[in-house]
Amino acid sequence: MKTIIFEPGRTLCKGGNSESLLPIVEIPSVCCIKDFEKGNNEHQISELDSINKETNNNTSTHNLKSNNISKDELKKIFLVGNEAIDHLESVNGNLIYPLHRNLVMSDWILCELIWDQVLFELGIKNKVEKLKSKLSTETESELESEKQVLMVILPSSGGILIKEKISEWLKTNYDFEQVIFVPGYLLTLYSYGKETGIVVDVGAFWTNITPVIEGVSDDNYSLSIPIGGRSLEDYMKILLSRRGLKFSGKKHTKCIEETKDDLIVKNILSENCFVSTNEKNTREIISCTTSYLELIQVNSNLNNNKAIFLEEERFQVTEDVFFKPYKIGIESPSICEAILKVINKCPLDTRTLLMENIFLTGRSSLFIGLPQRIQVNLTKLFLNSKLKGDIDRLNKYKFYVHDDPMRDVSSFKGANIYLQLI
Repeated sequence: MKTIIFEPGRTLCKGGNSESLLPIVEIPSVCCIKDFEKGNNEHQISELDSINKETNNNTSTHNLKSNNISKDELKKIFLVGNEAIDHLESVNGNLIYPLHRNLVMSDWILCELIWDQVLFELGIKNKVEKLKSKLSTETESELESEKQVLMVILPSSGGILIKEKISEWLKTNYDFEQVIFVPGYLLTLYSYGKETGIVVDVGAFWTNITPVIEGVSDDNYSLSIPIGGRSLEDYMKILLSRRGLKFSGKKHTKCIEETKDDLIVKNILSENCFVSTNEKNTREIISCTTSYLELIQVNSNLNNNKAIFLEEERFQVTEDVFFKPYKIGIESPSICEAILKVINKCPLDTRTLLMENIFLTGRSSLFIGLPQRIQVNLTKLFLNSKLKGDIDRLNKYKFYVHDDPMRDVSSFKGANIYLQLI
């Protein structure tokens, strides 16, 4: 019996099956409202107007359930995933992220539209479609082959609430033989063939640090810090504005909304930024050479074909967010200080093994140089705080941060290993 693997992320939903180590479907967790032409879509326009009235009155910005709009009607009003992003490229509008930083404020009916799209692209039929199949000419054996198991990869933060919402959605719309919920940090460890280690999940809003000892985690040892992909994007906007670019900014209403300018910032972060393994040396190189100088062409509503040079910004954004969050007004330990705190919380006889098995995961952890820099900083912090500067004693301890170039899909690789064990 084939197992479907589903990972509902805050910014990206992934889907695949037990026959593939990598996701088959990747859909951004975004929606946008369609543009309608007058005359042909009067019903949809009237529904859209009711939503816009609520927005203007500052009530629940996208509280669609209170409008009694069915999911089928919503599909005629909203685009989801890549279609929404493509639509934004051609019109002026906003992308809506239904999963809020505070999960309680999320718009779950919009989330369901995205989740439905993932399963649809995987070829999974909902209850209505299965009923139609039974009424058609399909044989018993063909229907039997559709029986499937679903594995849901839960995020490091908010897993309990997401589990409840997904269970409710599946019960209402789908008919899987069995549904398995597994935390993503455990699957990340399995992808490396480990049962003990520290998983550092750099997410959109939070960085979650979870120690796992012999396949078991304890919430008392875990730690979350409020830095992640959104922190990088917000700070990058500040740095780019100093170079002369203009931004409209995110709207933090019930659902976070983004514009075309926000997508440009994301692209600059992913394509042009990195982590300096030695900040002092990097600044010295910048002062006497042009090795890190890059020309960026920006074209948007607020920045029409504007060209700027990036240099120090390429590493300063990751430097300040990950290692000096106090510089950007975030009251939080750095990512390295947080990892060391987690290690010190754990039982004494497990700490050496945890030091040697640190695993990064999440799309915001893909910056070149991040694993090496964390490893260097952890060694320095441990030497100064625990060993009081005694270098001779340092030889007994070793920090190792695994550098997997595909660490953003490590939970999928681990899911296949997990399925072989159960």
